[in-house]
Parts: sequence; C-alpha cells; structure tokens
Amino acid sequence: YDKHLTFDWDKFKETNVKMTNDIQRILPTVGHSDMKHDLESIEKLLSIGMKNRDINTMLYAHRILQDLDVEYNKRADSKFGFSIYDSGGENSSIVTKYLEDNKKLLDTN
Repeated sequence: YDKHLTFDWDKFKETNVKMTNDIQRILPTVGHSDMKHDLESIEKLLSIGMKNRDINTMLYAHRILQDLDVEYNKRADSKFGFSIYDSGGENSSIVTKYLEDNKKLLDTN
C-alpha cells in the first residue's frame, strides 16, 4: 500500500541476507520443480534489487511469495499471477523478462 515508495534499502540488507539464506537452506528439500523455480527467481530478484535498488524486484518477489502462499496452502485469497507453481500465473512472464533483461547484474559481485 505505497510503502514501496519509501523502501529503506539499508534496513533491508539484514532481511535480504536472512531470506537468501533461508531459500538456500530449503531449496534442496523442495520436490516440485516449479516451486523451486519460483524460489530461485525470488533469490535472483533480491540480488538484483540490492545491487540496483530497483523497487520492482521487491514487488515481484512479494507477489511470487503471495502466490506461493495462496497456491501451496490452498487459501481463498486472490493471487497476483506471478508464480509459475501450480500451473503458473498470467504475469509470470513479467518476472522472466525482468530477470533476462537484468541477467548481467547476477553475473557480477
């Protein structure tokens, strides 16, 4: 609800490390390839976001997480359509294109 307009990248550094570590820890236990893909996409978005300070990465990561929560937990909430898990979403191509367009940021430290 417009909190992204005042996003504090410095405060997010610690959360970013924790989220990235959590994703790395659970990835080997995820049996569904589409869920694994979504989690890897979140990890890439977080990396790009921290390097480029692009708020779109946080919006996309949040939308994927929301979709995964709704789909995996079979909640009645509405989805953003950004996750490919559970037959995918109509907006998942936005993330795919964004990651492809910003791939060079993943290849640098």
